[in-house]
Amino acid sequence: MRTTLESLSRISRTHNDHLTSVSVAELLDDMEELHRSEFLRRSIEFRLNIAPGLPKVRCNAQHLRQAVLHCLQFAIEAMDGAGQGVGKGGSESELKSVRLEATAEGNLVQILVAHSGPGFLNPERAFDPFAPSQPAGETVGLGLALCASILREHNGRASAVNLEPRGAAILLELQAN
Repeated sequence: MRTTLESLSRISRTHNDHLTSVSVAELLDDMEELHRSEFLRRSIEFRLNIAPGLPKVRCNAQHLRQAVLHCLQFAIEAMDGAGQGVGKGGSESELKSVRLEATAEGNLVQILVAHSGPGFLNPERAFDPFAPSQPAGETVGLGLALCASILREHNGRASAVNLEPRGAAILLELQAN
């Protein structure tokens, strides 16, 4: 499956596939502007927090944009059922929210996409398209698997964690320029 996903990732590349110095801050600002209406339409609070002085990363900007978009789409889908009924430690009026954060730690730029919906059944398998992500048995699909493949191709990594008392986050890490 990994080979198939990496092949799909290569096929989707444009022929002008060179790496450039990319401002993660500008990329995330643009994405926030483009997708804000989607969050509003779905009554999801969206917060963007970018650390000042964030270094650039060397990557293909379109591929990084696609990886972040897969994470945002996963967060939106996780929110579709959230706040409708009583959840673990929650109430019917529980706020649906998505956070997009970018920070630098050492020589890494970290992009965090977190949501207040249900957590992963097994965070270690979050990027496996055949592993169920929720108790209902629904699978994550190809989006997060493609995201992890894109990060690997850029010498980065993707990881997933559950948040307490509720929620989940995906962390994307890339080398600073």
